Amino acid sequence: MAIMGKRELKYDKIRKAVPTGLYIYYANILVCLHLKITCYIGLSINKAFICIICLNLLQ
Repeated sequence: MAIMGKRELKYDKIRKAVPTGLYIYYANILVCLHLKITCYIGLSINKAFICIICLNLLQ
């Protein structure tokens, strides 16, 4: 395993966090469609949560 600098480590975390966040986001959309209910509030919270995680990792 190569020794990573702080910058590489940060991007590695983002690479792992973003797909997970997107997966949760799209899973929620599928659940909403399946149940035929509107959960825009839940999806908005999820989107904001993903953005907060990404911003924290970028700092």
